[in-house]
Amino acid sequence: MDYMQNYGNHKMHKYINHKNLLFLYNTTYNFKKIIDLFNLENNIIIFLTNLSFTFQYSQYILSDKEQLRAKKFIRERDRIRFKVAHTLKRLICSSITGVFFDELVFNYNQYNKPFLKNDPSISFNISHSGNWCGIAVSKNKTIGFDVQSPILLEDFPIDQVIHPEDYIQIQNQETGTQVWSIKEAVTKAYGVGLGYPFNKLKIEPYTNNNSYFIKILEKIWFVSSYPLSDSSVAAISSDSISNIKIFYLPEEIFVNNLSIDYATCNNPSI
Repeated sequence: MDYMQNYGNHKMHKYINHKNLLFLYNTTYNFKKIIDLFNLENNIIIFLTNLSFTFQYSQYILSDKEQLRAKKFIRERDRIRFKVAHTLKRLICSSITGVFFDELVFNYNQYNKPFLKNDPSISFNISHSGNWCGIAVSKNKTIGFDVQSPILLEDFPIDQVIHPEDYIQIQNQETGTQVWSIKEAVTKAYGVGLGYPFNKLKIEPYTNNNSYFIKILEKIWFVSSYPLSDSSVAAISSDSISNIKIFYLPEEIFVNNLSIDYATCNNPSI
């Protein structure tokens, strides 16, 4: 696909000038360069970014409904989380499908889990908490992704979260955050999110220190967790074993249109 030619020929009324159009083309193409390095059938790619900034081009990418939803948030920080998460969603899905931002159609299942109507084979899940926002993407898999800022144990409903036989025992803030993130990623993959009782989910070890599995109604969900720089935790769950690649996206990518590729991204070898 010739991205530049197609973007130039597409009559997007919201892209008010050539500068905006060129920026959005370059940003999408940069994501495409990373995604093309991996087979989404065998890999799950996670893009993480910090919420210390407001992405200035969200107004050109988010749908009218998404912009209305963003305005309903009372706190500015919640509004920023929503905008960044759903901007990433549209950038990534556009870079994979070649479908323009305003032509992407997202539907929801009965548990409010989103899917891409343009290409249902693409699996994605977004999450944001504290200073972090991210999206996980793959293909022909069922995935769930969660990022969780450090929890406060004094406010933590331990009895509602822990299973008596959990492999990971909640002993401090770090393990509490990890257990919560793992179980939320699994329930998001399953499709019910916080609607499934966490204390009925037993974390069992799989292969190494950060890989586990949880059974729900005899179905096995694989899950891996990764500590982030500020004691937050990211967790990814899938119905099949996959290679996982994590990329941290600095602010400059969005503000200054920095060229990004596999070599320059922060990719913890996992």
